[in-house]
Order: sequence, then C-alpha cells, then structure tokens
Amino acid sequence: MQDLAPALTFGPFCLPADLDLLYRGEEVLPLEPRAVQVLRYLVQNTGRVVGKNELLDQVWAGRFVTEGVLKRAICQIRRTLESQLDGAATITTYHRRGYRLNRHSLGAIAATACADVTTGTTSKSTRSLHWAVQRSSSSRSSHSIS
Repeated sequence: MQDLAPALTFGPFCLPADLDLLYRGEEVLPLEPRAVQVLRYLVQNTGRVVGKNELLDQVWAGRFVTEGVLKRAICQIRRTLESQLDGAATITTYHRRGYRLNRHSLGAIAATACADVTTGTTSKSTRSLHWAVQRSSSSRSSHSIS
C-alpha cells in the first residue's frame, strides 16, 4: 500500500491534498478544480473571514481575473455542499469583505489521510476520473473557472 497524502476531512466530506476532487464517502461530487481549490483554502482557514483578494491571490495566483470567477466558485461550492446537507448554510458571505466557512453545518475539520474510498490507495479509476473532470472543465473554457 502506498503512503497517502494528507487530506482535509470535514463532516462527511474529504478533500485529498493531491487531487482537485471532493468526496463524500465513495462518491466524487461535481465541482470544478478551481472551486475545489477555493473550498480547500476556506477549510484550511476555517473560523475566520477570508478576504476576496486573498482567495483570488491564493487560488488564481499570477492570473488576471475578476471577482466574478470567485463568486461562481462560491456558488458551485454552496450548491454542491448544501444539496448534500439538506440545505444547511455552508458559507457565509460578508459583504465587501469575503467569505467564512460555516463549521457548524460541516462538523469537525481535521487534517488526516483520505484513502481512495474503499481500498486505501489511489486507484486507476480515480486517476481516470480526475483526468476526465479536468478535461471536461477545460473544454468548457467559456463557462469554466479559470
């Protein structure tokens, strides 16, 4: 068995450190890679308001983007998480300041190992799925978060 990269787990969700994917148990939830990166940063900084500029600098480092891409990522994250949590609010918006992850809705957050759901390794199917998700996201460039 190979060593597993540290991951972030919160509530029923898992964010592997080496993949831009969000898991709930064995299921890969639909989020574009940049949205996963925004979520990962919010999880890493839970308990505080993360400024919009800070998120843009961390996730889209060195790229010229507008706040619109961040708003789209937050919308995707909310839609995905809240559909899994029966509508519980997951991210609070602080007008003109930024966003804060609502840890009361998501439960405890821990840095741990996130196994490929059933086997404890990164399987070929997970790598293939990761490639397919990234390819799908890049093919929708006019609608994707870049």
